[in-house]
Amino acid sequence: MLIHFKDWEFEVDRRITKDVYDAIDKGGAQTCGCNYCLNFLLQQEGIYPPEVVVFFEEVGIDYHKEVEVVEYGEVEKGQYLYNSWFHFAGRIMKGKTSARLLPTGGYQFELTSLTETAKIGFWPNNDLAYFPNGIPLVQVEFEIRLPWKLNAGN
Repeated sequence: MLIHFKDWEFEVDRRITKDVYDAIDKGGAQTCGCNYCLNFLLQQEGIYPPEVVVFFEEVGIDYHKEVEVVEYGEVEKGQYLYNSWFHFAGRIMKGKTSARLLPTGGYQFELTSLTETAKIGFWPNNDLAYFPNGIPLVQVEFEIRLPWKLNAGN
């Protein structure tokens, strides 16, 4: 099926994606348990803008089961930069690929702003994917600035 989100169009196999996420007990932040991940989990219900939650539902992603969460430090007073990523079975049919390979190795991400604190991007990749090999995947990169709430009166 074709799904549209912002400037992208995706060919999606929702059934495969949903089956894979339904089989997962816990996402990356839940299995890690470090303070950065615990801070992320305390805010998980409000992290993803409503339009992203709707998109995730359309493609079959359970946003409670991210593959990985990475915290990059305090980027301004009281705000910490996080990245989480997910996958879905499918292909990018229209829209930019948000990762650019650097000549020295690694990638530079060019994400699209959703709010003042949130960005998103997509690229054909399978880093740490829950999916079996051989299934074409789109990797969803999500970036957010979050306050530190762990042990702040919890």
